Formats: sequence, C-alpha cells, structure tokens
Amino acid sequence: MARTNRGETKSRDRSTVALTATTVLGIALAVLVADQAQGLELPGSGWIWLAAGAATVGAGFALRLWSIRTLGRFFKYRVVVQEGHEVVDSGPYRLVRHPSYTGMVACSAGVGLMLGNWLSVLVAAAPTLIGFTVRLLGEERTLAAELGVPYRDYMKRTWRLIPHVW
Repeated sequence: MARTNRGETKSRDRSTVALTATTVLGIALAVLVADQAQGLELPGSGWIWLAAGAATVGAGFALRLWSIRTLGRFFKYRVVVQEGHEVVDSGPYRLVRHPSYTGMVACSAGVGLMLGNWLSVLVAAAPTLIGFTVRLLGEERTLAAELGVPYRDYMKRTWRLIPHVW
C-alpha cells in the first residue's frame, strides 16, 4: 500500500480494469448470442423477459447503491485499507460480505434476461461473476491480513455473495 498526496492509502489493485472489461465483454457477447442462438429463446412473451430483466437490473443496481451507502467513507473502487478502517456488518453486509458485487452480477444477468435467451443470461452473467470472484478472493485476503481477527470472524458468520449458497 502507498499513500496519496492527501494522506489516503492508495492501492496497487489493477482488478478494476479487469472487472469493467469482463462485465462489458459478457454483455456484448450476450447480445451476439441472442442474435445468433436461435431456438434458445426463453418461453412466453418477450415482454415478460424484458420486464423481468429490467426488474433484475434495477434490483441489482439498488443493492449496489445500498452497499456503497452502507460502507460510506470505506467504499473505494480499488481494494484498499484506510486509516481507521473497520469491519462493516450492517445493512446488506449483515448477510453477505460483497453485496455490491452480488448487485453487479444481478445487473449482468438481468441484461441477459432482457435479451430473452437462456444462453444470453449465462453469457452475460458468467464473465461478471468470474471477474468479481477473482476480485473478492484477493480482497478477502487483504482485509483478513490488514483487519485481522474482526474480519476473519466476520467471514465465518457471513456468505460471500448469496446467502446460504456461497
């Protein structure tokens, strides 16, 4: 870790670019798949899937915003431990350690649903999930090392992304 001019801790984390790339790539591929993979359309009216996908995107975005607001000054786009950093276990962090990542994966899956194709849902969500999984594993190592026992105890009582699943 290094310090910025303002005395904040600066991270050497480069995963932010990879996260953006995997999310954009997944959505772009999902659009291509929806156009090319005939016969894999979701059943029923396309309007149902458009609405379900939009609701999923909205819910994922709302979860991400709630997560960011709950973290307050501890939220950064890069993995960084700041002076006075403490474990936050309120709001969505009561149940999962990375609710803003859950929200982003939901947004990607929602775009796939909006396209009305089974394969598009998978192709949109999978790269986002993989990118955020790589990020969260590194983030957990950093936080466990820097915050110590309080964070390791928090890890024992919460799920990573989805309660009772992972």
